[in-house]
Amino acid sequence: MKIVHFTIDEKFINGALSTFEIAFPKQNELYVLKSKLSQNSKYINPIFITNEILKDSKTLLKCQAIVGQADWVIIHGMNEVWAKLILNIDTSNVIYFIWGAEIYNNPYLYKKDTLGIKTKSLKKQFFKVDLRMLTKHFLNSIGYKKYLSRQNSKKLIKLALSKVNNIGVLYDEEIQVYKENKILLQDLNILKFGYYPIEYFARQLKDDFPTGNNILVGNSSSYTNNHLEIFDILKGINYQKRKVIVPLSYGDSILRNYLLNKGIEIFKSNFTPILKFLPLTDYTKLIQSCNVVIMNHYRQQAVGNIVSSIYFGAKVFLNKENSAYLYLKNLGCFVYDIENDLNNQNDLIGLTMSQMRINKSLISNDINQRKLINHLNLFLTK
Repeated sequence: MKIVHFTIDEKFINGALSTFEIAFPKQNELYVLKSKLSQNSKYINPIFITNEILKDSKTLLKCQAIVGQADWVIIHGMNEVWAKLILNIDTSNVIYFIWGAEIYNNPYLYKKDTLGIKTKSLKKQFFKVDLRMLTKHFLNSIGYKKYLSRQNSKKLIKLALSKVNNIGVLYDEEIQVYKENKILLQDLNILKFGYYPIEYFARQLKDDFPTGNNILVGNSSSYTNNHLEIFDILKGINYQKRKVIVPLSYGDSILRNYLLNKGIEIFKSNFTPILKFLPLTDYTKLIQSCNVVIMNHYRQQAVGNIVSSIYFGAKVFLNKENSAYLYLKNLGCFVYDIENDLNNQNDLIGLTMSQMRINKSLISNDINQRKLINHLNLFLTK
């Protein structure tokens, strides 16, 4: 069997390819889309990369030729190139792995607000035409037959998604969000798949449960983390001068600079921003030093961070609008709602040992490598 993967350079692809290689050894080919402005792949391990595809006027034809030799085609995330590919091929053997941003950041697909009041106000304050980003988007697109505006790119993605009927996703609660908002076809073939089976994180561990009492807030420098709302909550309750760790290593640079100043203003020396990309081992140790994790996304985001934090024994607070909250609740995990459960210093007390063990067992049983590989085998060999 030949399984062809199309992706851009993203850090979680390594986890996916590791699982696919165990399930189907030496049957996977990974093609990484690159623009003329891009450097060599930064995140993906070179051992997984079959070839890099330069984004130019011949990209679609190159991809179609590759697809023609494949038994299965896995498309990781969505962009205008993958959208055009989907619209030009038979998709019966295509599985689209949803990332989330391509849907939630597309007003033609998802119309609900994903920002808190203060964060939304801040984004409006900083909103301006970013010539650097527009120029990069133009240069990346101009070689690909013709320039597509961001608006037309989003419309193209919407059209492509209406054609996809094989979906890879970790939990059904997310699919229900898409169906309720009429984003995907109602009749779908669902493959349960997670980019990081829990063993991928577990082998980084030396200790079973949290090694510190730090507080982790968010996963990136993106507005959808709604940092300001959490900063306000922590400022209003006694967080006992614990370290407040805030990953800001990627995302919006303007927002990052603002959060740096705001974090220092509120938390003083207890504010601990993460400004550089960390290897998985180091990032895992960082998460494990936190016995409280707060992720204020109104949408599916940072799922790897969330499930690993649950597994490591942290007390995790989520926004109840996030489908991950419902997924974990339905699974039986001890997980908490920011709006109703984060009101005073007692709420920042970590889980009991019994609660940690229950959470760890539930996550281990649902996102283990054996289970995900079994789902892959059943789906791809049916």
